[in-house]
Amino acid sequence: MKKFLLLLAMPFMFAACNLGMEDVLLYGEISFGEVVSGKIITDVGNTYIVTTDETGTEDWKTAGRCVFDCDILTKEADGLYNVRLLDYSPVVCQDIIPSSEISKEERGDDGVYASQIWISGPGINACVYYTSVAESNMSHEINLVLDEERSTGHNLYFILTHNGHGETYENEDIDTENLVINQKYFTFDYADVTADLSGSYYIFIESDWYVTSGNELLREKETISVSGVVSF
Repeated sequence: MKKFLLLLAMPFMFAACNLGMEDVLLYGEISFGEVVSGKIITDVGNTYIVTTDETGTEDWKTAGRCVFDCDILTKEADGLYNVRLLDYSPVVCQDIIPSSEISKEERGDDGVYASQIWISGPGINACVYYTSVAESNMSHEINLVLDEERSTGHNLYFILTHNGHGETYENEDIDTENLVINQKYFTFDYADVTADLSGSYYIFIESDWYVTSGNELLREKETISVSGVVSF
């Protein structure tokens, strides 16, 4: 079986830029962070001063938590860099929901997939893919649910869920040519669901996405182990 329609362009491709004589390019980096007093503060504590802005807008200054695509130009001090901002993408921030607090009907059972999953800042970050009808105004609910039954010992199991309200490949009333695959960055805050935990934990995330088998379009569950051990 093959993963279905996941050969998508990455959200940020490092742009080819003509470097001026005053630029000393150290490397390119994509970082989660927020803007504070006009400077980007990344999840790992670095401060980026935007000396060159190629986004064509200043909306990033008030967009809240974002993913920032930067060229790191020069280092001013430890943790302080001058950067060229190439692009940015707002991040959807949500709390993780315990399974006992959301019904299966509410969370839905529609196809959803996550890649680039890692821990930083307030919780679990992921690039999430899900289907919808092109130009639809339908609200889609994406949630990360703590599976309280499976989470035992030092293993925490989460389920990524999608309620697409019928805007899926399974709906025979929808022309599949009108379906698109959306891509959004999410940060799922785990402060509430881990408030009573202490020690080190392994994190697993289950999703349910489309695969092709011959001419058939099927669904397949996948459980991803998030790299490393998380301590609370």
